[in-house]
Amino acid sequence: MVYHLAQQMKAGQRPRIFKQGDQKRDFVYVKDVVEGSILSLEAKQSGIYNLGSGQARSFNELIDVLNKCLGTKFQPTTSKSTRPLPKFHRSRLGARSQRARLSAAVFARTRRRRLRGMAVSGGK
Repeated sequence: MVYHLAQQMKAGQRPRIFKQGDQKRDFVYVKDVVEGSILSLEAKQSGIYNLGSGQARSFNELIDVLNKCLGTKFQPTTSKSTRPLPKFHRSRLGARSQRARLSAAVFARTRRRRLRGMAVSGGK
């Protein structure tokens, strides 16, 4: 979403958002998600881990940040969604608490699956 809004603004267009822009999301950098996913392979305990910054921002706040970064002063255009959006569960867990919970159980489970796959395929 950040990329799409930035591209609209760079092209001289007003950013398009749904509703009034008050809805909040946890915007996270893709490299942080990759790092968290890799860390989950080394987890000592199996579980479900939410990856995010732990800091929810509204779309209006995002547009303010983009305006500052791009040197623009665009106001968003708003529209209603054409389809119902799913309800999201908001996680308050930040990267540090998630990293602290990661452990080797996931790694061990993955290794067992690989070893089973090797046995089925004849170890090739």
